[in-house]
Amino acid sequence: MIQKRVAEKMGVSEQTFHKWCKNITQPSLEEAYLLSRIIGVSLEDLCEVVYEETKKEPAHGE
Repeated sequence: MIQKRVAEKMGVSEQTFHKWCKNITQPSLEEAYLLSRIIGVSLEDLCEVVYEETKKEPAHGE
């Protein structure tokens, strides 16, 4: 439900937002900035969280 509301505020589909959350695709810089404003964190902190999460995931094919 929260993802739906954030997606609506950003003007993107739920599917697009879901893909960002699952690291299937990445938002543009403008979309990342808007997301950071909506959730109340700095763009730097948002990028750091995303970076740390992607380090935890195994590389494709492993």
